[in-house]
Amino acid sequence: MEEWPMILNLLIRGLLFGGFLSLAACGLSLGFQLGFINASHGDMAVLAAYISWILLTTFGIDPLFSLVMVSPMMVLIGLILQKLLLNRFLLKGNMDVVLIVTFALGMCIRNSLQILFSANNRSLSQPYMVQGLSIGPLVIPLPYLIDFTIASAMFMILHLFFVKTFAGRALRAVPQNLEAAMMLGVKPETSYIYAMGIMALTQAVFGVLMGSTYVFNPNSGMAYLLLPISAIMLGGLGSLKKTFIGGLILGEILILCGYFIGSEYQLVACYLIALMLILFKPEGLLTRRS
Repeated sequence: MEEWPMILNLLIRGLLFGGFLSLAACGLSLGFQLGFINASHGDMAVLAAYISWILLTTFGIDPLFSLVMVSPMMVLIGLILQKLLLNRFLLKGNMDVVLIVTFALGMCIRNSLQILFSANNRSLSQPYMVQGLSIGPLVIPLPYLIDFTIASAMFMILHLFFVKTFAGRALRAVPQNLEAAMMLGVKPETSYIYAMGIMALTQAVFGVLMGSTYVFNPNSGMAYLLLPISAIMLGGLGSLKKTFIGGLILGEILILCGYFIGSEYQLVACYLIALMLILFKPEGLLTRRS
């Protein structure tokens, strides 16, 4: 019975961390639904973390407040890349080329960051972030609570965008029936630009919050990519709800594995589960086989 408070603490941490991972998975899932994979997703998030680190070390701007500046910068970078580079391949249906181009882009970002900042670990953590919220036997780490709160708020905003706006409904319509969407005046190139804007926004927030919770370096991009992919595989494509639940499941797996097996095996367990899903249930745990 003495272990129950610890187990409950771990479960709560898993849910909070999983909700945060769902945010990154949401942006990546949008690309999947439109038929392409943005392999630079993780490296763009790391780039956002480094921009926030520069603002912190140079101007003393708190990482959470820096989101106001980092997010528009990342969205602008994403839109420029989409307009000048990716759209020419997406509109021709060359999705394999998009994968190669974004993978190369990720490598360029990774190597450039390593040249500029070395491979040393960096952190955006602030003194107030080491505190926790105590509720009886429960101790909730403040970074996890902040990450979950911001991620949940963004999920609500994205949900309203997809449901209430024409652009959001157009984004949902394009992967379902492209010809019908075009007949209703939806331009695929515009939808791709909106999608990249949303992906860049989630990359910015995920990168800065991840850097505030854990250390990061130029090579963190691969983990920042594979974790959201694993969340998508757990939940399945098709809706924000599935992605969110998949992220919650992944968060529990990571936190519990870190406690019972060891933190060095967290990512191994995560990727093994993702591999098993690819082999035996590629549509995701929450999606029925058609």
